[in-house]
Amino acid sequence: HLILWVIVGALTLPAVTVLAGRLLGTRRGWVALTVSGVVGWTIAVVVAGDLTDWAWDSLTMAWIALGFGVVLTMAVALMFDLIGQVVSFFYSVWPSYGMSIVFLTLTVMVVVTPLTLKSTKSMLQMQRLQPELKRIQNQYRDDRQKMNEELMAFYQENGINPLGGCLPLLVQLPVFLVLFRVVQGLTRRVTSIGEQVGWTAGEVGGDATTLTGADVPARTFDPENIPEDGDMYADLSTDNEMVSWGIDLSRSAQNVLSDNFVDALPYLLLIAVVLVSSLVQQRQIQGRNTGAQVNPQQQMIMKFLPFMLPVFSFTMPAALVVYFVISNLFRIGQQAYITKSLYSGEESPGVLLAKQRAEQGKG
Repeated sequence: HLILWVIVGALTLPAVTVLAGRLLGTRRGWVALTVSGVVGWTIAVVVAGDLTDWAWDSLTMAWIALGFGVVLTMAVALMFDLIGQVVSFFYSVWPSYGMSIVFLTLTVMVVVTPLTLKSTKSMLQMQRLQPELKRIQNQYRDDRQKMNEELMAFYQENGINPLGGCLPLLVQLPVFLVLFRVVQGLTRRVTSIGEQVGWTAGEVGGDATTLTGADVPARTFDPENIPEDGDMYADLSTDNEMVSWGIDLSRSAQNVLSDNFVDALPYLLLIAVVLVSSLVQQRQIQGRNTGAQVNPQQQMIMKFLPFMLPVFSFTMPAALVVYFVISNLFRIGQQAYITKSLYSGEESPGVLLAKQRAEQGKG
């Protein structure tokens, strides 16, 4: 049945999402496709998995995938407009490109924090009850219907939502993707060589001269996803630099470094903050999970993960690096709060889980 679900979903979900995306803008459609491919299948499998007739399973899954793809595409379009209006509003209050990105990032992080806390608490609860869940699964492994009934009863008895750990994280995914794209879209510019060259230059933090080798002066910005009647759009569309704090946020460290090492120092400093803050977050999380068993592959990935974002930041516009810095610093404070609220006290979920792991280790 799972193979059939995958085939039907592979045919329906991308087609409908891309079609809807074309109506809303190609780039928005691909963002929606990426997100709906992850979230849509999670919900489809959970909902359709309890049905027994394979034909009805497939039909149900297909409609869920189709409907979710269209709805999510529309939701993503609304998020683009909303986040674009928010950053434009902050600029009208404080006409600074850098501070507008800072305030926008903080606003989004504060809004999604309750989801992060709920997800963390649910995951701790699920991990603590995992032995009992495995016992039920082993006891009724030959009777799937009975196993599902027992699991649902166990979830209700303990007040558990089986999607409580992953669903809040999946909800956050499109928000952060849209936030990333809105900030990235501020640096888009159109050149005399063509719109595609200008867009590509904005993507990599360069300019038309870098990409073509031609001596082409930098053109004014053509920002997307922000209101065209706002102050931010008006100022960007009449300027060829996005200056804040003495640096051009539309340029990347790689691009500036090729011109002058001294001028690149502020850009490199931002990347250094991204690296240090990523390492601090990793140590915070590892410090809470000292008793957890981690497979070697996952452990190796976790070691390299903090270095990936700084590497990407080297080639991206500084406007995006500012977003990375602020979100990382916020998450450090967020992780400190999680440690204090969920891992402190004898009856806290984190402490109960640690005690359980210690007892299992002795056994």
